[in-house]
Amino acid sequence: MNALTIARLPGGVVRPAALMRPASRLMRPEALAAIQPSRISSARYMIARASANRWTIRQSAFDIDDRGRGTANYTIDAEGWRFRSIPSSRPTASAPAASSAAPGT
Repeated sequence: MNALTIARLPGGVVRPAALMRPASRLMRPEALAAIQPSRISSARYMIARASANRWTIRQSAFDIDDRGRGTANYTIDAEGWRFRSIPSSRPTASAPAASSAAPGT
């Protein structure tokens, strides 16, 4: 059984881990040294691929307050794959509290 048949099981079940190489193999210094920077970043590559292959991105929820706290929910349909992203934002213990007073008062 190859990685592709493991990854796409009947009923649409996807097992991305079946497609990944183990971290112990990839995170060795000699493997990391083989990665060379280029003008084409991964973000630019993904945007170009998304555009060329007509990926759809839908926002199904968006609950972010005026201080940038909350959650959103996006679904991305990409070349037969469906991804769900739920970014969230909340203050950390070290973040200063926001003041409601106007500056200079």
